[in-house]
Amino acid sequence: MNELRSEWIETIQDHEIAIARLIRRSPESFAAFVGSLARDDGPIGEHVRTFIVGDDLIETVASLKERIASLRHSEHRYYRYRDRAQVGERFGYILDAIETLVLPAHPQQAFELLVLLVERDGDAMEQCADHYDTVQNGMERAAGQMARAGKSLPQRDVKVTLERLIAEDRYGARPPLASVVEAFAP
Repeated sequence: MNELRSEWIETIQDHEIAIARLIRRSPESFAAFVGSLARDDGPIGEHVRTFIVGDDLIETVASLKERIASLRHSEHRYYRYRDRAQVGERFGYILDAIETLVLPAHPQQAFELLVLLVERDGDAMEQCADHYDTVQNGMERAAGQMARAGKSLPQRDVKVTLERLIAEDRYGARPPLASVVEAFAP
């Protein structure tokens, strides 16, 4: 049964079929299902809870700030060996929420959240053990989102912030930001 679920949505066609099936469900059953996922105490639950408040920018930003802060080693309530793989997953879900819920509505707020997330890369790298590639992949995505958000912000401010983040890189995870800096030349 697990193999079926993990392999079922592999292609674009599989995804389209899944979406078509979900659309046929009643709003009540869909909301109940999403609500049940919100009770999960791992990355999926965090992501779903942010999605639930996603219609309110202030609540969404507050949720994301809390999730970013939870990446701090000292505050990380899930820091157990089995959860090390989830650090990169958390990082990715935070990026998903910023990209879909904040960036389209408020690029400046999205940029500020991305800065906070990039500043937590060291904490994430320390906690993820052998799963550092998931954090590095997240940094590439963060750089792309910063480039998109930065287009509507004062160019000089964006460049200064990116240069600061690069200069403070202690874990070697921020090289993707260098190409973004080049896009915001003087």
